[in-house]
This record gives sequence, structure tokens and C-alpha cells, in this order.
Amino acid sequence: MLIPAWRSVARWILVLPVTAASFMAAYIAMELLFALIAHGVSALDASGLNLPVSALLSAQGVLAIYIASAIWLVPTTWTIGFASGIHSRTSCIFGFAIALLPSGAYVWANRGPANNRLAHAAVFASGVILIFALLLFWRLPARRKLYALAVPFALLLLFIPTLAIIANAPTRPPTPQKLWSATLQNGTWNDMNTGSEFSATRQMVITGNRLIAVYDAGFAPYQGKQPMSNYRLVSLDLQSGRLRNENAFVGKWGAMPELYATLEDKVIVASGSLRELNPDLTETGRIFEIEHGRIDQISPDGSTMAWETFPGVKLIDTSTLAILPTHIDASIAGSVSHNSILTDNIYWVNKYPTDHGFVTKIDSQGEHLIFHDKCSGGAEFLGERGIFLAGCGKIRILDPNGTILHERALTGNPRLAGVSLNGKRFAVVVSDSQ
Repeated sequence: MLIPAWRSVARWILVLPVTAASFMAAYIAMELLFALIAHGVSALDASGLNLPVSALLSAQGVLAIYIASAIWLVPTTWTIGFASGIHSRTSCIFGFAIALLPSGAYVWANRGPANNRLAHAAVFASGVILIFALLLFWRLPARRKLYALAVPFALLLLFIPTLAIIANAPTRPPTPQKLWSATLQNGTWNDMNTGSEFSATRQMVITGNRLIAVYDAGFAPYQGKQPMSNYRLVSLDLQSGRLRNENAFVGKWGAMPELYATLEDKVIVASGSLRELNPDLTETGRIFEIEHGRIDQISPDGSTMAWETFPGVKLIDTSTLAILPTHIDASIAGSVSHNSILTDNIYWVNKYPTDHGFVTKIDSQGEHLIFHDKCSGGAEFLGERGIFLAGCGKIRILDPNGTILHERALTGNPRLAGVSLNGKRFAVVVSDSQ
């Protein structure tokens, strides 16, 4: 049966709008799928089953990409088949098969939890099955059902790397093991000890292949009526704990210097001013004089410090120790990122009179309430994409807008102990004191 020329042209013209509309639908579907499945993964994570979250997220990536690709490609191939006079079922089967290509590329390139060799083998086997099924289809067109079964089987193969990780996941978290210990001084005295949990996060940092620590090594002679202390700054090899470099200096008693690791594998010593040092404790020459106010917060990635000037907060670029143009109208920075701060001391009780815990993000545009709950708890940045929040006997991970990404119940009083520069790992300390 011959199709009139004008009708054939009209069918081909239909391909472009269908492709564009299905692409937009696929994009929206992918956003929704990633959000929905991420909440499902969060619920599994909070259930205490100890499943590897990174593997679950990898599996959701494969599934979301395939579904979105199918939403885009199946209508497109059907329309092309319609314009070409190909059977609609055949066109749809081809669409479902081609949709495997983005998922296969994701599995091949993904360097997350999956073993690369296993991932590459799964993609190769999936491709072989599809090619074999295609050849069989052309030789035996009556076997369309067999070809249709090849598509879900090939998709299943793409989940093998993630399923292998989940199957081999330990039933309990790994037990911490001692790497090394080092004696920095024979004998102790009371002022040598860390004064608080906050101080503990400011008196020892990891930068590059070194661990830098500072401590009060003993009394120094008075300067007038001012009691003084001998402070010792040490640089240890991160792998062995061997002492590589050390500096000693005199400072005011009770004013323990604070340490901050920067994005460029340097360390900033805060003691009346900010001084930047190399990992071997040599000076870089960069100094920032603190005329007034306080500096005791740095972003998790080590790029930005918060200077509480009373009033207001200014941000400092750690690579230059220069003041950034961003000015934030706030008093105290509970946590800082490259362009904003978090605080829990602003209470939005007029809008939420029954709540006691509020997380407010403040930037150059003003204050933004991003989370509120019945329980109070300090919020801290885990990089630019995550926020840590403890309270109500659980820990939560929020996105920058306050949406809960993950949560897990923990008995006791959990608090953030530290976070890696890339924001991918963090440590939590739990105590039974309230």
C-alpha cells in the first residue's frame, strides 16, 4: 500500500516535536525518580539493615537513567517507525533496547562502589546479548517475543555489580583499628589537656600527608602581670606518626592557638592573628591581623573562614587571607560555607510556636529558615551539598534547601566530630550525657 507523499512528509515532521516533548518528559521523570528513590534509600538506611548506601544509590542511578531514557527514546523510535512504515511493536522494542545505552554508559563510567572490572564485564555481556538478539531477530522475525525478553535480561545484568556489593556487605560496621601512637612530651600537666570538644576540633588537623597538632607544653615566665605558656606545634607523618618538624613559641596562658586545614594543603594558625604555614611548619608569608571580633569557623573544604566582626560576618579566602566582598548580617556563625553561614540561635516562634529547633541559613540576600522541628540541635555544613543536623535521638543529612536526604536513629547524644575536606566522609561522636 503506497502512502501519499504529503502524508509521508507529515509523518516525518511529527518526529521532531515528539522527540522534544518526550525529552522534556524524560528530564522531569529523572528528577522525580532520583528524589523518590533517594528517599527510599534513606528509609532503608534508617532501618538499621546496614546496607551500603552508596551501592543503593548506584542501583537507583541505573534504574532512573533507564526509565528516563525509555520515556525519551520509545516514543521517538515509535514515531520514526510510524513514518517509515515499520511495525509499531518492532519500533517500541528497538526503543527499549536503545535506552539501555545510557544506563550501560553510566555503569561503565561509574567509579563509585562497584568493582570496575565487574561493571565492565556486565556492560559487555549486556551488549553481547542485545547484538545476538538483534541478529536473531533479522534471521527469525517470528521470534519477536524472544527478542523482547533479551531487553530486561540485559538490563538485569547492569545491576550485577551493585547486587554483588550488597550481597558481600558486612553485617556490622568495621571495627576501628589503631594505626600508630606517638609520645610528644614526657610528663603531662593539667593545662596540656584539651579544654572542650570544640577545642579538640581546633588543635589537631590533617593537611596533605601530615598531621599537625598544637598543645600547651608548660608555663613560661610572666610578661608583666600576664601569665604565659610555652606552646609547641608539631608536624607528624600521617602514615607512621614520626615527628618530622616542630616549632615552639610563647603565648598568653589560656589562649591555646587554633589550627585550620586549608583547601591547598596548608595550615592556618590562629593566635591573635592568622598565619599560614606549609605542612613542614615553614611560613608562607601570608598573615591576617584580627583587629577586633573573632575567627573560629572554617568551611569543610577549607576554602573560607568566617570573621565575626560584631555586627556582621565577613568571609575570608584562605588561599589569599583576603576579605571577600560578601557581607552577612549575622552575629555568630555556627558553620560556614563559601557564601553563607548556618545558625540555630534564630527562633521563628511566631510562625512555628510549637517548635524548638530551627536551622537558619544566612547569605548576602538575608535569612532563610530551611528546617524546623520539635527538638533543638546545631546544624553544620558537610560541604556545599550537605548539612548535618543532630536532635531527637537521630542524625539527619539535609540538602542546602533543608530537605531531609538521610536520617538514622542513634541513642545518646550524637554530635559531629569532623568531616573530610571533600565532604564525603564525616565522623560522629555519641555520649550518654544530655
